[in-house]
Amino acid sequence: MQYSSPDGLVALFHYFDNDLSQTLIGEYAAYHVNNGSHPLYPQWIGSVGEAVFLIGGERNADRVMGASYAPTLMNINSWQWDPDMIEFDANPADTTRSTSWYMVQLMNSVHITQTLPVTANVNQGPLYYVAGQDAAGEFVVKMANYNGTIAGTGGIPVAVTAEGVAAGGRAQLTMLTSNSGPTASNVPGVKGNVVKTTKKMLTADKSGAFSFSMPNLAVAILQTMA
Repeated sequence: MQYSSPDGLVALFHYFDNDLSQTLIGEYAAYHVNNGSHPLYPQWIGSVGEAVFLIGGERNADRVMGASYAPTLMNINSWQWDPDMIEFDANPADTTRSTSWYMVQLMNSVHITQTLPVTANVNQGPLYYVAGQDAAGEFVVKMANYNGTIAGTGGIPVAVTAEGVAAGGRAQLTMLTSNSGPTASNVPGVKGNVVKTTKKMLTADKSGAFSFSMPNLAVAILQTMA
């Protein structure tokens, strides 16, 4: 069970690297924000911190069997715990998917069945990542940029190559961002979703690299297409 701040969850990225026991992360969430205050609803920076924590677990998938966000449901008229993944009341129109719901949906949309070694010119952080193959043998990279920006780029430039992927190879990049600021939340009764989902098909260049930029506080999955 891990309840912490966004910074605290990011600090746990290497938590499972030297743990040889079989682990099921029964509960995790960004329970409070970095200044110590307690949000009623999940905030985007917290959801990105949660993604970093999950990536840290998935890169040790031989020992980390799974993870469960908790709590899941919050009746906005009567609750015992917050923040929660989904808020609701008797009116179905008020049912609200939190920022963390969208993060979990993306992270769970592609399953890495075999992790792969990565050679990189930068250390893990502020861009965190895990690479592997899915059940169909496609190459997958899951990434989260937590408070990382290179001057003049608006984010972190990324170029990904994979063994067996040549020039002209195709990959889908699915990315979550928010234009509403790090503390933005999806609030019941307030229209609009602060989480923006973009999907883009990329073509490998002559060196076989897929190039793109990871904006600050972004979560993404790159998956090659057969």
